[in-house]
Amino acid sequence: MINFQKLYSISKGVYTQELDGEIILLDSNGEHYFNLNEIGTKIWQLLETGKSPQQILELIKNEYSVEEINLRKDLTTFLKELSIRCLIYPLPT
Repeated sequence: MINFQKLYSISKGVYTQELDGEIILLDSNGEHYFNLNEIGTKIWQLLETGKSPQQILELIKNEYSVEEINLRKDLTTFLKELSIRCLIYPLPT
């Protein structure tokens, strides 16, 4: 479960490369790579700066003028996927 108040950190062994405004993630531990679209890239960059999911939600909602309920669902799904693949982890409180 994703806690929107917690902070998340990028796992060690995850490398990024920006290409044409999008980020490619390379997981050196699992030897997989992931291509993030524009919004996925924005979310990743905000995670890198130490923003919580709630802060990310507010920033994306304002920048892209999307409905909060849909954004919350999509953001939760995206963060869960990153967490399941051990690309991010919650920081202890």
